[in-house]
Amino acid sequence: MAGPFGYEKEKAALSINIAQQRLLPALNQTPAEGIVVSNGFSCRHQIADLTRHRPIHAAEALRMFIQSTVADIIFEGPIK
Repeated sequence: MAGPFGYEKEKAALSINIAQQRLLPALNQTPAEGIVVSNGFSCRHQIADLTRHRPIHAAEALRMFIQSTVADIIFEGPIK
């Protein structure tokens, strides 16, 4: 799905069918506590709509990593 493609009424079924071929099976094998990263706004929404995951943007994942790394260095553990 690119942009609003999968949300257009006449293309929604096709978009879901495409996602079911590889994306959804892979995500369904990902642990619930796993982090799913997707840069595309529509891609994140499709993943959230069709799975139990709540994907984040790559910038959010980078922020989480930096905060965790800085906390480990400065505070010798995650910030609470």
